[in-house]
Amino acid sequence: MPLPSRVASSCREEPLVLQGRNTRLPDLYEVFDHPKHPSNNPGRSIVIKYDTRPIAMKDQKQFEESLEVPLGQREELKAQGLFELRPGDYVFCRPGLENTDPRDGITIGWVVGPEKHSQKCKHALDEATDSALGPKETRTATEVPLERGAERVGEGRCYNIAISVELPTGCIAPQAAMKPSGNCEQFHKLCRVLSTAIAKISMEDMDLAPVDLQDLIRTRTEMLGLPRVGTHGNYAFQTIQCNIAAAGGLASLAAQLASFGEAHFDDKDCPGHTTNMQVASQLPEGWDPGYFHLVGLGVFVALDKHTSFNFQGNRRHGASGPFPPPGTDLSSIPAWAYRFTLISYPPSRMCNQKCRYRVAATPSSEPIFLAPEMQNPEYDPSKVTSTTVGSANFFRDGHHFMDNKSHVEFAIQSLYRQTHYLLKQLPAHLGVQRLSTSNFFNDITYLNEEGERVAVEAWEWAPPLGGEEEERFLERWRAGTAEWDAHVQKATSMIPAKSYRSATARAESAVGGPSSTSRAEGTPRDTARQSTASGSIVRVNAEASTSTNPGPSRKRCWVEIQTPRFLLDKRRLEAEAIRQGERAPKRLRTTGSYTANHGGKGSLGKAAMGEDEWISSASSDDDLETAKGGKGKGGTKGKGKGVVKRQRTKASKGKGKESKNTQSEVLASQGFVFRLMNFSDASHVHAELNKLLAGAQTIPTDMAVDVEEYDDRYEGTTSMIESDPLSLNTVRAVFDMKQGSDAIYAMVQQSEYANRQHHKRYALAKLRTWKWLRSIREAACVLIKKGKASLRNEKSWLGRLVLQLIYAHESSERYPTISSGAVGFHVPPEMPVDFIYDNRMAWRAFGHVLQNMDEPVADAVVEAVRTWMRWDLLKDVKLGWFVEIVEEQLGDAALTMDYVWSIVASFRSSDVSLGAPPARSGYKYERDTKLFRETLTDHPIMDTTSHEGHLYRQYRDFLNGDLSPEELHIEELDGSWNQYADMWRKALEYTRDPDQVTDDKFIQLLQGDADFYLPIREKAPSRVRSRSELGPYRAEVITTPAGIFSAVVWRAITYRSEFSKNHSMTFESSEALAALVRSITEANPTAAAKQNSKGNTYFCDRKAYGQPTRRSMDLHPLYWDSIQQKVWSKFVHANPKPTFSAAIKYFQEDKAIPSKVFPQLGDLGRLTLTGDLVYAGVVQEPTVVEMAQAIVELDAGAIAGLRALKFLTRTWPATRGAKVEAVVEALGAIQEKMTDTFTEQEMEEAGFDLLSLEHSLCKFSRALRLNVLSKDI
Repeated sequence: MPLPSRVASSCREEPLVLQGRNTRLPDLYEVFDHPKHPSNNPGRSIVIKYDTRPIAMKDQKQFEESLEVPLGQREELKAQGLFELRPGDYVFCRPGLENTDPRDGITIGWVVGPEKHSQKCKHALDEATDSALGPKETRTATEVPLERGAERVGEGRCYNIAISVELPTGCIAPQAAMKPSGNCEQFHKLCRVLSTAIAKISMEDMDLAPVDLQDLIRTRTEMLGLPRVGTHGNYAFQTIQCNIAAAGGLASLAAQLASFGEAHFDDKDCPGHTTNMQVASQLPEGWDPGYFHLVGLGVFVALDKHTSFNFQGNRRHGASGPFPPPGTDLSSIPAWAYRFTLISYPPSRMCNQKCRYRVAATPSSEPIFLAPEMQNPEYDPSKVTSTTVGSANFFRDGHHFMDNKSHVEFAIQSLYRQTHYLLKQLPAHLGVQRLSTSNFFNDITYLNEEGERVAVEAWEWAPPLGGEEEERFLERWRAGTAEWDAHVQKATSMIPAKSYRSATARAESAVGGPSSTSRAEGTPRDTARQSTASGSIVRVNAEASTSTNPGPSRKRCWVEIQTPRFLLDKRRLEAEAIRQGERAPKRLRTTGSYTANHGGKGSLGKAAMGEDEWISSASSDDDLETAKGGKGKGGTKGKGKGVVKRQRTKASKGKGKESKNTQSEVLASQGFVFRLMNFSDASHVHAELNKLLAGAQTIPTDMAVDVEEYDDRYEGTTSMIESDPLSLNTVRAVFDMKQGSDAIYAMVQQSEYANRQHHKRYALAKLRTWKWLRSIREAACVLIKKGKASLRNEKSWLGRLVLQLIYAHESSERYPTISSGAVGFHVPPEMPVDFIYDNRMAWRAFGHVLQNMDEPVADAVVEAVRTWMRWDLLKDVKLGWFVEIVEEQLGDAALTMDYVWSIVASFRSSDVSLGAPPARSGYKYERDTKLFRETLTDHPIMDTTSHEGHLYRQYRDFLNGDLSPEELHIEELDGSWNQYADMWRKALEYTRDPDQVTDDKFIQLLQGDADFYLPIREKAPSRVRSRSELGPYRAEVITTPAGIFSAVVWRAITYRSEFSKNHSMTFESSEALAALVRSITEANPTAAAKQNSKGNTYFCDRKAYGQPTRRSMDLHPLYWDSIQQKVWSKFVHANPKPTFSAAIKYFQEDKAIPSKVFPQLGDLGRLTLTGDLVYAGVVQEPTVVEMAQAIVELDAGAIAGLRALKFLTRTWPATRGAKVEAVVEALGAIQEKMTDTFTEQEMEEAGFDLLSLEHSLCKFSRALRLNVLSKDI
């Protein structure tokens, strides 16, 4: 039994002073006489206090994500202000920075020294380690015996030796290598020995845990009947992982342990439990054993042999070492030297009942599962289990890592729960009860390890069935669950990596979004709920709820919902249709697609595409904020194998009318819309015109090219060139081959020229088809209004179809079948086609006749016609309106262009998400295509004065025969280095004399709007003003909340506005800014009028960065609130200064939390604002990699500039890492060329650095479009 915790009437705490410590790491306090510190493991009590507000936890999480494992040794680590935990030390955390109550908190971790482990356990662990690693004389640095059978976790030398969690399915079972096979006996014995030794020594650590934590974990394990690994006394750790690394003398473990050798979060661990790490390394004498770090807390532990550390795996952690003595020749390190750590931990899914156990198998190897619903006594059963494969299971294979008592006990408890689950499905009128549960267990006996026959002990938490006993049990169950939930919630609230995400889930749940505890699809609505005395419904057993484990990658859920009658009817009809098709090939039957779930890949797919995915194809211009909506990117990236990520669509967020409009705009902007905008730049149109001209100018040839004969001649000529290149026969053969190749080229060019007209014909046919389908729907609406009496006399196929659909809607039949032959609708091959209609209104109306059937019947008409015509409705509808808008705006000549054809030819139904139900989306296209029309109208290709517009009109007129080849004027568009240098020189000339009289077009542009065109970033008039006494970037101002608020307001709202040019740029608060705006509008009617306009207002220029955005003065209260929440002063005063990347991340908006952070600042705004802070001296200068990352993330004007200068090709690498590498190389090349082109004095005058380089590339791509730069030096 564990000794009681120390109890003191009072305790005191003192802050620890750690020189050199990163100021963003949490402060540490030593508490003396801490009441939770067990007296049988004396040491220090360290306390960490957390600001648990979601925004603060988000900042801490982002900070932790930026940290890596420190690779130094003890003295180096201490010099960084990191705190070493020694045996006997405990770490606690509390909510609230001012909290001084030692009992109000949770246990983060504790260290147990070798002296606290029994000799018996240490000896057993050493023997098990020898078995796992093998005899020293036979070891190699690349493999040990354990690795020959264990299941690898990830890509490194990390192995599971007990229970595995199949992430996509939520299935818990012995790891796959536990099942019987011809060569696994030795491995199974090794697992039994190793798991027993690890479990016993780990539980010695748990005996030293604070008593409250022990009680919570023990009770939870007993309640849920969790399997006990290694020894029956192991109630705390449900599986084991062995991390193996040969002692190679390197500080980093990443090469051998992969992601587990780096800083990482064990996100699948239960936050209410702790992970146990035992050290069983075998190293040469004199070696430093290495260190284990909780990097987000700034604490570490030396990994001495038989030392153990208990910690929360959800916190970012990692290890380094071991380190050889100085001067050691790495090649002389013995092969037997190994770092061996043994990790015992609790998978979250097991502790939260969000899993199913594969407990046994049928005679045919079909698995038998213990489903989550069976584990929850509150659940009202309505599901049956179904799955496949013969795999490892607990009944057969659990003995490899469980002792006899644990194995039998878990098996019998599983049987009991399954029996209980099935009995609860009996009708209530039978009154079935099971008042005594002990007999079920006591009647079963088994042999223990000593060969003695013993009875299974009664299970305290076995749920009774029926009567008052069940009610009393459920009250006890709910109380235990509530206590555990409160513990987990408290623990989670102080783990940044978990707390922020949990807060996000709660916020989404509050507005109807998804959450981790929302009920699974198809589960009863009253699951895990109870009615209070007041009649309200409250959630109980938040973690032990109905199965909610994700499974989007599976074709069916592992716990299948009992199939409703109407679905059985549909499946019966579909099966009959298949059989009919087999028996009678002249009768074709297909299924309609009116429901959202019929479409499978087509109806969902990339329609649920997130913002990150569609932004990547946006316009290559620094005016990109229109495409991005001025919003930052969010989301997490999945790592590792077997991880299932569920993408949320935009439809799952937002509330109110304004949010819906925003959502519609974003959804309508996905897919090909901005792909078209991107392809319509000058370079693409220029290439199209050149290809068209090449095809038209190809001289027709009468030379017939026989391909087979040409191939034979080619091979013969090749042989002649190799054997006798100087002979006249070879000369003639080469001449003939050259003529043949020219003829082939002419054929290809002429064919491509002809194909352009075919592309147009195909696209227009799709458009006409879609318009015909719309006309059918309109005609159907007219017929519907005539009524049934008139329709009975209607002779047309459409009238008959409308009448049958009206009858279908008036009936209660869910899946009526309508034959094309029955209504007289015939298309080749003249065989009847059955349309199985999903009459969703039948169950909605509950058998009553619907009053207004116009919309559903009209939609069903289109659905039937689509089915009979064998069309992909969603794809054809979207393609139809796409073609319509392109033809309407640009004319049908645009449909002949190769890049438009590439969109049309590869068009998929998932390319655009319109937000409406699939069958209706095409008919509400006026709303859904609004943004597409507006964006295309504003595109430069529509402007006759732009390069794009001029080139396209030449293309159109030349295609239509209105221009001859001689009349074409095709200018080269690629920018030369001379043009780029010319831009810099003219910019310097302008800055020396802004008011000069000149005929130079670029200088005239600068004189008109230097903020928009000047490549010298810090000499733009607005930047000069922002750094003056009127601006916020002075050293004494920018570090204050008012200073950063003013800077954000300028970059996100007032940039290039009349307001920012005529008034102070610094504001003490949001209220002060609002008061200033009111005073200006009251005194200046012109400003007031502009403030109410929709365009370029006095206070906010919505085209400040090019394309219009939703910038608004209404946003500044949100910015002030963001500054207050994100504690700017703490961030800006960090030591060392925040990195460039960290500063960009600080300003990122996170749309998942209720209070938006810096909305509408956008990627471009974040980049420019962070650059301002670099020049203000509060943020570190960017490295070339950081700048490349920012450029790739923005994917805008700088990329266009690099391509124009030929430092990047048009072919963009597939991976983000490759893109960054390409940009890094390009930036380095430009920097070298700049030093060759300009003098050191000129470079200094221009303030040339990475920030100004990125800025100048954006301006260069903008200036190129205006053709104002000279190619001559």
